Amino acid sequence: MRLPGRTRSGLAVLAGGVLSLCLSHTPVRAISVEEVVVGDFLQTEQQKVPRGWELSVHEGEPDLTLVPDGGGQALKLRSRLSSFSLTRAVDIDLKKTPYLEWQWKVTELPTGGDFRRPVTDDQAAQLIVVFSWGGLRQEVIMYMWDSTAPEGIASKVPSPPFYPFLDLHAVVVRSGETQAGKWITERRDVVADYRRLFGREPERIRGIRIQINSQHTKSQAEAYWRSVKFKASAESVATKPPASRPARWDSPRMTAGALQDRVGSENGAGRSSVGAEGRRLDVGGGIGEERTVSP
Repeated sequence: MRLPGRTRSGLAVLAGGVLSLCLSHTPVRAISVEEVVVGDFLQTEQQKVPRGWELSVHEGEPDLTLVPDGGGQALKLRSRLSSFSLTRAVDIDLKKTPYLEWQWKVTELPTGGDFRRPVTDDQAAQLIVVFSWGGLRQEVIMYMWDSTAPEGIASKVPSPPFYPFLDLHAVVVRSGETQAGKWITERRDVVADYRRLFGREPERIRGIRIQINSQHTKSQAEAYWRSVKFKASAESVATKPPASRPARWDSPRMTAGALQDRVGSENGAGRSSVGAEGRRLDVGGGIGEERTVSP
């Protein structure tokens, strides 16, 4: 289900997408009790939109296709002054599979993209995780590859006036061109991330969204995806005990590149006393993460 029209604020589109995820469920493929596959584009049949995923176009024209890559195939997303996403409803029990793993490769970053300002809020790759309702709040974590914002920064995004239930945090997993053009496997301890950002234990995950956008910077972006999985074992995931107190990060007019084109509204985002650079989240000191890089 999509909200009609393409001119709503990014947060309004996100809120509509969150509601639709809560009301629907598309089964994901469980390899075993040790692993739940949300998306395996190496094994996906050639078709415009991968089976089980819903395409949402927020601005411009979508450009996505399965392409040969390194002896296999990958899902290629390309943005030319556009914003679009792929969403899949899931039901992930974090008590059984608390570790999120995905493979991505960015080959072109939006010029001057920076999620901390509405006019530059473009990212080549975003992975959005939607949790089940917690009280009267709907929690969302957005993992992103930003062009400029420093790696490790995390920020709470203000809720829009008409969707006060939305509680969204953006986390910059990667930044800049240092590893551009290389396949990277990211592994996150989602339970530790959630505990640190929201200050309590998570329940279940209800939705996953992959997004790209470049229209604010009037540029282009390109990213590839191989897989998105949840795992029972930490394997080589580096984790440390979370901080004793939940941390929150804020910055003025903070947006997060979500759903329509960004998360945030150009005419009503909240303000705080924190500097425009946001605050760095020490990913090694409370939020577990590990990465591997391959050509």
